[in-house]
Amino acid sequence: MTAEEVHALGRKICEHLGLTYDVGTGEYYERYSSSHGSGITIGEYQDMEEMLVSVFHEIGHCRKCTVLKKFYAEISEHYAKVPRDTKLCNEGWFLLRYGREYRAWKWGLKAMRLLSIKVTPKMIQFANESLETYNRTTEYGTKPNGFIGKEFKV
Repeated sequence: MTAEEVHALGRKICEHLGLTYDVGTGEYYERYSSSHGSGITIGEYQDMEEMLVSVFHEIGHCRKCTVLKKFYAEISEHYAKVPRDTKLCNEGWFLLRYGREYRAWKWGLKAMRLLSIKVTPKMIQFANESLETYNRTTEYGTKPNGFIGKEFKV
């Protein structure tokens, strides 16, 4: 697929789901995508397989991960009331953030398969590598001792 074909497919799916689809420009959007609840923004990817799976991942954030938004809001409210070094709160932040990412990747891969879009080993590897960045992060809290992230299979 070309970038134009990936964008056309993404726009069609987003339109069907009532979401907006934007193409980001500039350094910030190189190999990067984001969701903002009512739509997605896709950056400039050099690799079309990575771009395609990213489109579905971001749609997954908008559609599938809404259940976690309630928990995310609750822990955000709690987090605002306690010191930032509270271990339970930090771990909660981490687990919710990781869980949101995992569910969005899982939804995206499943949706691609349901639409008969071939999910390649390269796409699975990209999803796993992207998910692993959240397993290592401390931006959203402290990873609980012994936490091992899940891995997608081909």
